[in-house]
Amino acid sequence: MSERKVKAKTWIKGKFKAVEAHFVNKIVCHRTKCVDGSNNRFRSFWTIFIPKLTPEYPKPCIMLHVSNGGGTCLIRYKNPEALITMLEDLLTTIRSDKWMDAWWRAEDISKKVIDSNELVLEEEIVDINEWKKELANLTEIHVNVE
Repeated sequence: MSERKVKAKTWIKGKFKAVEAHFVNKIVCHRTKCVDGSNNRFRSFWTIFIPKLTPEYPKPCIMLHVSNGGGTCLIRYKNPEALITMLEDLLTTIRSDKWMDAWWRAEDISKKVIDSNELVLEEEIVDINEWKKELANLTEIHVNVE
């Protein structure tokens, strides 16, 4: 009997730890629902809260909990100012000229693909390898060279 080795193209890498669910009592809490930007069926939730003081954590802190169907992440900040600083840094980055320019360029190329079926192979914006795979699956390709 011969053995065939099959190479897997999908890898799962990570550390897994089984934990018991633990409810955190809260002094105040606010939860916001975020609808996925590409598929309205998917949701994420951002929750900020101040947990009640416990013997293990007698100092107050503020927590950010991000969750969706794929998992959750709980981040502890030493005070509200630390969380505000992190969020303001994200906002400053998104509002920067570099990010806004990248967004406008991506939006322009997307509009050409969706509206006029025109693909601009600009490597900074378009994943060329993914488009090559997609185009290879087409039975008939017409290329116009001007």
